[in-house]
Amino acid sequence: MDTFRTTEGMTHAARLNRAETALSMLLMTAAVDDYGQLSTVADAILARWGKKAGHWAVGRKRSAIQSCLGKFVGKGAEPGKLRWERVRDLLVAADAERLISEAAYLFCEATGVRIPEESWSGEKRRPTWFDEDTTVFTSITVGGREWALRFWDQAQVDEMDPAPGTPVTRLDAHAAAELIRLRTEVAELRERTNALQDDVRDREHIAIGIALEFNKSIESNYELTEQLRIAVHAAITREADLARREQAVRDGEAAVERARKGQEEFRRSIERQAEERVLRVEGDAQSQVWASRRDRQSVIRERNALLDENLILRRSVWALRDDVLMSLKRRNPQASRETLHMLLDDVLPSGISTKDLERPSDVPASEVLQLPSIIDQQDIDETAAGLNDTS
Repeated sequence: MDTFRTTEGMTHAARLNRAETALSMLLMTAAVDDYGQLSTVADAILARWGKKAGHWAVGRKRSAIQSCLGKFVGKGAEPGKLRWERVRDLLVAADAERLISEAAYLFCEATGVRIPEESWSGEKRRPTWFDEDTTVFTSITVGGREWALRFWDQAQVDEMDPAPGTPVTRLDAHAAAELIRLRTEVAELRERTNALQDDVRDREHIAIGIALEFNKSIESNYELTEQLRIAVHAAITREADLARREQAVRDGEAAVERARKGQEEFRRSIERQAEERVLRVEGDAQSQVWASRRDRQSVIRERNALLDENLILRRSVWALRDDVLMSLKRRNPQASRETLHMLLDDVLPSGISTKDLERPSDVPASEVLQLPSIIDQQDIDETAAGLNDTS
């Protein structure tokens, strides 16, 4: 909204005809919500016609409808995109049917047709603000001051459309027109000043002649001298007025230049802020990537450590099993392998069998660690003794 207060700010203003720009501004003031957007009216169109077979809104999402409306409403309006059924539906969805007759007039003017649609039987009414001399339409002219106060404060509204009796310096097309008018008046005043200077010179010649005849008529000479003084005073006054007008013109030009510089500085400031924000976002994203990589590496290291610990434990178990079996075998050399396994099962805790402790065939004996046995030697001796009794 801040960038589209007049039709001069339209992206394709040079390619649009006068009626197209006026209709775009009329539809914009009728359809935008309190946030200056078309999302509310797009939702209304979807709710009303989104499921009606054959309607242009069927199968479209809200964003697609907004994009469709934006081709002929507001700043981005493009030439040749007007469709009467969409203009009509927009006004109906926005509860602005009162503007359909004015929209129909502007639509016909913009497209060169006699009526907006074949079944049209309504009235076409020319908007009061759409006169032949106006080429630039403002949102305040079309929507009114009350509409404009929804989006801008009082000072901004007065800048574009001053209230009666409010002194405002306009830095827009009106200022340029005023400058042209003042310059024209200055040129006219200069011509009149030259004429007055010629008149003054003529009067000076007359005064000289009167001075030569001074002796003949003192009273007549006094009157002529007074007339000359008055004429000179008038010329001086007009020259002073001309100087004041020229100063006013210079002040107006300086104000326009200051406004242009202010707009340029504001644009550069916005660009700098945008660049800084992009750099901050990129830096944050890079930091998150590195943190994620560090976390992943830490998880991998912990996993490898657990695998190493598991391998060490497995090697320890294999070594322990072999030590126990060898001890039992030394005490009972005649015992079979199955008997030794049964004795070892008696020594092991509940739930663990000898098969659980067997070393896989693909693991060489060199992989078995030589670690101290964790089974009490007395248990081994008792088991061996029991084996002897059994034998």
